[in-house]
Amino acid sequence: MARPRTRSADPGRLGALPATATTSAGGPKATLAALLVDTIEEAILDGKLLAGERLNADVFAEHYGISRVPVREALRALEAHGWVVTRPRQGYFVRPKSEEEMQDLFETRLVLEPAAAALAAERRSAAQMQELREIVARSQRATRARNGAALARANQDFHRLVALATGNSVLISMLEPLGKRVRFYTVTADSRRGTSVEEHAALVEAIGLRDAGRATELAREHVMNTRKAPELPAGSRSRSR
Repeated sequence: MARPRTRSADPGRLGALPATATTSAGGPKATLAALLVDTIEEAILDGKLLAGERLNADVFAEHYGISRVPVREALRALEAHGWVVTRPRQGYFVRPKSEEEMQDLFETRLVLEPAAAALAAERRSAAQMQELREIVARSQRATRARNGAALARANQDFHRLVALATGNSVLISMLEPLGKRVRFYTVTADSRRGTSVEEHAALVEAIGLRDAGRATELAREHVMNTRKAPELPAGSRSRSR
C-alpha cells in the first residue's frame, strides 16, 4: 500500500533570500547553500517552519528560482547541525521536539548559566554592558508588539552576550549552541514574555554592579521560571536505573 504523501512546508513563510544570493546567475553554489542554511535555520527557530514539516528541495528551488543542488546541500548541512532529519523514501523534515531533550536542556542550563552569569559580573566590559541594556530595550519593544519570534531572537542574543562576557572560550562554545536549542523549544512560551524581560533587566543590573552572587541567584531563578512555563511539558523523569 502506498504511503500517503506529506504536504511540503511553504517556503513563502521564510521571505526572500538576501540580495547577494541572486546577483549573478544564481551565484556560487556554496554561497547559496550557506544562505539557505541560515534562512531555513532561522525559520525553524522562529517557529515559521514547524517540527515535523516536510522540506521538499524541489519546492524550495522553484520558490527561490535556483537549482536543487544548493537546496540539497543546505538540507544536508542542516541535518548535520541537527535541525533536519531524513526519513527513508520520504525526504527531509524539520526535526521533532522531544520532552526528554527539553528536560536535558534545562538541567544543563541550571549548571552552566548561573556560572556564566557570575563570571560575566566579574569580567564584563563597559561596551558589553551597553549592549546588554540595548538587548533588554529591544526585548521590551518586542514584548509590547507581542512579537514572540523577535523576543525569542533577543532572548538568544542576551544569553549569548552574557556568555561572551565571561571571556571563557570553552563556556562560550557550550552555551551558544545550547541557546539555539532552547530557542527552538521556548519560542511558543508566550506566558513568559513580560516576566522574562524583567528577569533579564534584573540580571543586567547585577552584572553591572559586578555582584556575582546576585547574578548567580537571578540566573538560576530565570532558568527555573522558564522551565515552569505552562506552554512547556511539565513532566520530569527519574535518572535511576
